[in-house]
Amino acid sequence: MPQKSIDLHFTTLHFYENYLISQPKEGVVIDYSEVADVIKICSEFYDNKEFVYLSKRVHDFNVNPVAYYKLVKLRNLVGFEVVSRKASSLNMATFERNFSKVPFAIFLDIEKAQEWVESVLDK
Repeated sequence: MPQKSIDLHFTTLHFYENYLISQPKEGVVIDYSEVADVIKICSEFYDNKEFVYLSKRVHDFNVNPVAYYKLVKLRNLVGFEVVSRKASSLNMATFERNFSKVPFAIFLDIEKAQEWVESVLDK
């Protein structure tokens, strides 16, 4: 059960102790301003505690991959992962991985993704 949930116009964020699950909404475009919103919210929730960002991709949406460079402002972000069973989302995530400054993983199921959170935090 999440410690906190926030519904934004482009995604729903579910905060857990050391990771968050973001579920982007159908048809949205995630760009610099959306990433800036996430940075602000994550900075407030996690303060200086290390965490992993998990993007649960159920719907089709677009993301500006260059916007990932803004995530470096989250100095306590130690990993980014995508969970999806949709080929289009998996292909997009494979491309996005090239722009990530933190370890980036892709999974088909949430359980494997949650295991990866622990392995990243243990490093």
